[in-house]
Amino acid sequence: MNNILFDPVNALGRLTYRAAGAMRADLANNLAEAGFDVSVEQWTVLMQLRLCDGQTQSELAENMLQEKTGVSRLVKGLEREAFLRRVPDRRDGRRKRVHLTDKGRRVVRDSQRQARQTLDKAQQGISETDLDVCRRVLAKVFANMTGKRDAFGIGRPDVDDG
Repeated sequence: MNNILFDPVNALGRLTYRAAGAMRADLANNLAEAGFDVSVEQWTVLMQLRLCDGQTQSELAENMLQEKTGVSRLVKGLEREAFLRRVPDRRDGRRKRVHLTDKGRRVVRDSQRQARQTLDKAQQGISETDLDVCRRVLAKVFANMTGKRDAFGIGRPDVDDG
């Protein structure tokens, strides 16, 4: 163990924040160059719904680790552009479930190439073994910080689809 209490240059939080920011910027550029009229934040909502369609806005916010008000603005904008729709919950009409529309599903499907370009660029020169270690470490950091084992934030255990 070294004698430095905190190394701000090599801190895990700083490094992951900067890496994620660089990836977001690259993805934004790739999406814009390909003609997709969505921000990375909006795209992230669409991708979260791809993983688990029909979440409430509260679930989206929790699964995306974002503030409810920010997610609410994103959902409103995406609904206005017909990428998604909000429908009353079957059990509780006061709650709304957020679903992808055909247009939203097309964007998710058609933007995979841009997402892959960003991921390939980010992973360039990194062995599969190192990537596996990195994924496990980041999943463990997430679990340590949140108490949740699912680093992907998907699934709705409260909903019976039957």
